[in-house]
Amino acid sequence: MTISRRTTFLRSAGHTLLEMMLSLVLLSIVMASVGSAVVFASKAVPDDSSAVGSMLADSQVLSRMAEDLAMAKYVIEQTSTAVTVVVPDRTGDNLPDRIRYAWSGVRNDPLNYQLNNEAAVSLIASVETFALTYEDEESTTTLPAALQRSGSESLLWSKTTLVPIGENLSETTEFGQRFAASLSADAVAYEPTRVQFFGEQVASTDGVIPVTLREVDGYGPTGKTYASATILERNISTYADWNEFTFENAGWVPDGELAILVFGVGSGVNTRARLYHRISGTFFTYSNDSGTTWE
Repeated sequence: MTISRRTTFLRSAGHTLLEMMLSLVLLSIVMASVGSAVVFASKAVPDDSSAVGSMLADSQVLSRMAEDLAMAKYVIEQTSTAVTVVVPDRTGDNLPDRIRYAWSGVRNDPLNYQLNNEAAVSLIASVETFALTYEDEESTTTLPAALQRSGSESLLWSKTTLVPIGENLSETTEFGQRFAASLSADAVAYEPTRVQFFGEQVASTDGVIPVTLREVDGYGPTGKTYASATILERNISTYADWNEFTFENAGWVPDGELAILVFGVGSGVNTRARLYHRISGTFFTYSNDSGTTWE
């Protein structure tokens, strides 16, 4: 028996040689176009050595210089080739800073920049020519008159009608008198000098009474002290006449500022003093917790 067979040849998908050649030609054309675009774009961006790059760098330096000059508070040097100005804080120390731009005047020398006492740095490496011109503008400024201390003392505040009711100073109890001084129309501040008060020594002690004139916040004093003094308790008379002390350290109290005169107790001493005062109205304020709160 004869067996006949049919043989089938399967052709796989692919490209002919002609198609591959055409693809390589087209790809070469595309790559050449992309390469040309990249080269063209790179040439469009100027480098520092090109004329355009130098012009851009120089314009940035001039813009920086113009900004510094516009912000200047003072000009302390002005020549045709150098300028030094004082500008607001640049270094973060809350102090003005000094900036200097200078050229030697020699062709191809650099234009330098200097901040305070730091080493000068070159902003433009080679300068052909550089010249500064200035315009002076006259202005008039009115300054305030110099402060003068008055030649004599004057009474700032007083309460002479007293009800003989006394309050004892203790290790926790402090007393204060709030007041606003009445100054003359031309006065801007006052310097406290002397204070008179009624008081007595309850028992014979060597106590110390610190007295401060302080800023007022609400009813009580703040930590800002205008003047201070120390009273020795043994020097306080009985309730019969005025006692007086002089401030040892005194500063200026601005006009219209409410102040409080505070009588306290020295640390670590057995103070047995009594202050006499008028208790009606707002004559005295007091603290019974070592000055933490006041009423």
